[in-house]
Formats: sequence, C-alpha cells, structure tokens
Amino acid sequence: MLILSVFILLSMVGKSQSKEKEHPIDKDWRKCVESYGSNYSKSAMFECHDIAYKKWDAELNNNYKILMGKLDETGKTALRNTQIAWIKFRDSEFKVLSSIQTILNESYYDEIALGNRREIVKQRVLELKSHFDNLEYFGL
Repeated sequence: MLILSVFILLSMVGKSQSKEKEHPIDKDWRKCVESYGSNYSKSAMFECHDIAYKKWDAELNNNYKILMGKLDETGKTALRNTQIAWIKFRDSEFKVLSSIQTILNESYYDEIALGNRREIVKQRVLELKSHFDNLEYFGL
C-alpha cells in the first residue's frame, strides 16, 4: 500500500512539473502568435501553426530514428508496424477534422483544427521520446 501511495504521489508530482515545463516548440509557437499582437490574422495563424507542425514532424522523425537505433530486430519491426498504424490513424483523424471544418464553415474553428493536428503529432513525439527515455534510464 505504501509503495502504491508513493507511486501515485510521484506521478502527480511529475504531471505538475510537466505542466510547468513548456516544450521549446510550443514556446516558439506561442512567441510566433504573440509576435503578431493585434495584427494576428488568419494568415498569421496558419503561418504559426504550420511552422510548429513542421517542427513537431521533424522531431517525430528524429525520435523515430533514435528509437530504431536502440531496438533489436523484433523491436524495430514492432515499432515500424506501430508507426505505420499511427500514420493511418493520424491521416484518418485529419480527415475527421477536415470534415468538421467543412460542416461548421466557421473561421474560428480553423485554428482549433490546426491546433488539434499539431497536438496529434506532438503526442506521438512524446510517446516515442518516452520509449527512448525509458531505454536511457536503464542504461540502454
């Protein structure tokens, strides 16, 4: 029971610390948005989201390569298959977001959809990084 309590406490502390730490890509995105100030327009919105999305995508590819370099053949095959499945999920999710944009036909939803696309890729980056961090933690 004590071990479970410590584990829960540590996970809560970890979550609160992660909220305090903003990823550099998110910081850059926020700076991009803030740099436009009152001139923040639809084209500025697309530019800021596009830059951040491309950075997250590059980070995704980098983390994938790093993780592939650490795995044995079985792990590489599993990761490759998982990544292919994730790409199918991502593409399907993007189609859903596009469908919602079409139905709503509201300009304010464009920013929500762009943010959702960015977050989908970001979450995959963080998943891959977590796998890599676990290997590093155990000295691999």
